[in-house]
Amino acid sequence: MNYARLIYKIIQISLIAVTISVVALLILGHFGYVDTVKPFVVQSGSMEPAIPTASIVFSLPQNSYQQGDIITFQPDGDKTKIVTHRVEFKLYPDGVENEALFVTAGDANEDVDRWEVRNEHIIGKAVLTVPYVGYLVDFAKKPQGFILLVIVPATIVIYEELKNLLTEIVKELKSVKKRYFKGETFKDDRTITNNKFTPPKSWMIIPIIGVGVFMITFTAGYFSDIEKSFENLFQAGIWESPSPSVSPTPTGSPPQIATYLVINELLYDTTNSQNPGGQGGNNRDEFVEIYNPTSVSVNVNGWILNADGSVVTLPNLDIPGEGFLVISGSEMSELETIYGQFSDNVKYYQTEIGKVGNGFDDARGYLILSDSSSALIDSLSFGNDTSIFNPSVPDTETGNSFEREPNGVDTNSADDFIENSPTPGN
Repeated sequence: MNYARLIYKIIQISLIAVTISVVALLILGHFGYVDTVKPFVVQSGSMEPAIPTASIVFSLPQNSYQQGDIITFQPDGDKTKIVTHRVEFKLYPDGVENEALFVTAGDANEDVDRWEVRNEHIIGKAVLTVPYVGYLVDFAKKPQGFILLVIVPATIVIYEELKNLLTEIVKELKSVKKRYFKGETFKDDRTITNNKFTPPKSWMIIPIIGVGVFMITFTAGYFSDIEKSFENLFQAGIWESPSPSVSPTPTGSPPQIATYLVINELLYDTTNSQNPGGQGGNNRDEFVEIYNPTSVSVNVNGWILNADGSVVTLPNLDIPGEGFLVISGSEMSELETIYGQFSDNVKYYQTEIGKVGNGFDDARGYLILSDSSSALIDSLSFGNDTSIFNPSVPDTETGNSFEREPNGVDTNSADDFIENSPTPGN
């Protein structure tokens, strides 16, 4: 017995069986007949270096998703748009007992995505990545690729199988003729013609793989890095409302000042002396300062400040160029009693519930500022919350704030901030 040939046949049959099974699952999953691993091709570099451009990502549905997971999802439930990004943190706007919203971002992006992802819009968690195979998928989806990877190999396989079948039929007829008409016993004396190319049966894997590759869906990994162009701002191939443009500051260069609004200062852990008369408890005189480093005023009507999971909707106010907006639960006169009278370039907004959001934790938290169309403007995290900055802005002493130094400096990191005595509106 030729053991080498037997082992070769076993490996060949196993490979064919596995290939057919995997491709069958992919095709059935593509049409929704089975809940299985779904493959997607990443079309951009927003997840590099974790996922290079043109990688195939296999995503599997999970019961729950955690911070740090790479997920494939449909932003805003748009089934025509599929994105693969990492979960940066989870929000619980309706309380921790209710469903979370997921804030995502590409690893190569400087800011989080402008959408919040619901659980029902998540396709699955990325469980396997195969780099660069997406180029083959792209080729397979073109007419010439489909012909080369599916039609031609399938035609060759079918032709060879039909030819082999016809040969066997002819040989069987000859055998019958020799046995019954000449009384001879047929002996199989088939020979191999060296000058004739006969493809091996394993060729049938090629069209099967071609069909599977053709069924793979593309997923975009959108960039949220914003670049200015002709007074407009361009993001991920879509024209959007303005958002901050930030780039790292080269060593020895002047500080990189943001070209749009930033969260400039936060006091989240107040002392008794910072709450005149003790009104409203120690959350009353917490404040957030927003700075406009541009030379023109910006209207913030309908903008959203997500204060550690609690939403503050901003009113119809114009923040002047190189001016400030101070947001607090106290009256403006209370803060002026403590810190001095505000100048004309300071706008003030007192929240209706006597505190910013639900009041800040004295050791951790985050802030996210977005405009009325939910486009991200700025974000940060502090204390032991590393959901946005990692490392986050360090926890301050009670009564101190952290603020950008100088005003508006923005390298999108905790290094932009220093601990200081509070200076709202300055």
